[in-house]
Amino acid sequence: MSEAGPESGARRRRLAIAAGVLAATAALGLAFFIRYAGPSFLSGPDSPHVIVNIPKGASASQVASLLKERGAIRSPGFFLVLARITGGPEDLRYGTYRLRPGSALDALRRIRAGDTYKVRVSIPEGWTSFQIAARLKESGVIPDEDAFAALVSSRNLEGRLFPETYFFEPGTGPERVVEEFFAQFRRVFSGELARGSEALGLSEIQTVALASIIEREAQVPEERPVISSVYHNRLKNGWPLEADPTVQYALSGGRFWKEKLTTNDLKFDSPYNTYRRRGLPPGPICNPGLGSLEAAAAPDETGFFFFVADSSGTHRFFRTLKEHSRFRAEKKRRERAARPLSGAKSH
Repeated sequence: MSEAGPESGARRRRLAIAAGVLAATAALGLAFFIRYAGPSFLSGPDSPHVIVNIPKGASASQVASLLKERGAIRSPGFFLVLARITGGPEDLRYGTYRLRPGSALDALRRIRAGDTYKVRVSIPEGWTSFQIAARLKESGVIPDEDAFAALVSSRNLEGRLFPETYFFEPGTGPERVVEEFFAQFRRVFSGELARGSEALGLSEIQTVALASIIEREAQVPEERPVISSVYHNRLKNGWPLEADPTVQYALSGGRFWKEKLTTNDLKFDSPYNTYRRRGLPPGPICNPGLGSLEAAAAPDETGFFFFVADSSGTHRFFRTLKEHSRFRAEKKRRERAARPLSGAKSH
């Protein structure tokens, strides 16, 4: 028997014990890591999230407390240690974040990168500031739609809130949102658009005002330059525009669009009523898109002075009042003929 036998067995036992302790320590460390760091790969894309707003100037300790309060992390102390050993707590960025609950790693990674949570908001062409404000409030971007509309009015920006898809942090506030809308308008209203308006003798606000009427009138995109030609022809000849959307705007101040106008509506006294006032209204009646802006600055060359909606959802255009009146009379006859007779039974 070898003399080294007993010593070798003891060494193996010590190694086994050491390996067991090491494995237990690793297991405990992994459990601790999972509990407090919460690796983001353990959560799927459909896992619940929490929204945390970190104010500008917040210290690392304040950030950790906010994250704990909202359920984004389990231990503020562990978060701060993790921040220190992975780069330092001073590079945490303010903003609104969408985070996985209990994941310190996910929170730290996103806050360090400034990967803020943003809401997608699409603004349709032809909406007024009141309609836009309602959507922004519904999306959680602004807290008060009246404050937004008042800000737009005070800066005379109706018509220059460019309709587009935007991404905003929840609670952004009206100032920042208005700046973003107007900045996009400035990017769009340049180059050929600006030169075309100048060549027609129109100021920027006059071009936008005309484009806003075209936006509310046009049923299909290809009609816009033709509708624009009608209004340009009327302006050149000193005729009133007689645009129904301007009356709709005058009646509500842009808060809603009345569908069917009455004869009395057309007599409503307002500087926006182009049945009673010649020339363009004092400002835009909605926020037009690029197609209507281009049509206002580059109308088709036509001899049309009138148009009316037809049954197909588009418009018919005419050179004379006689042609226009004849079509309207025929349209009314067809509509009356299509109505069921009074008292008739339906089957």
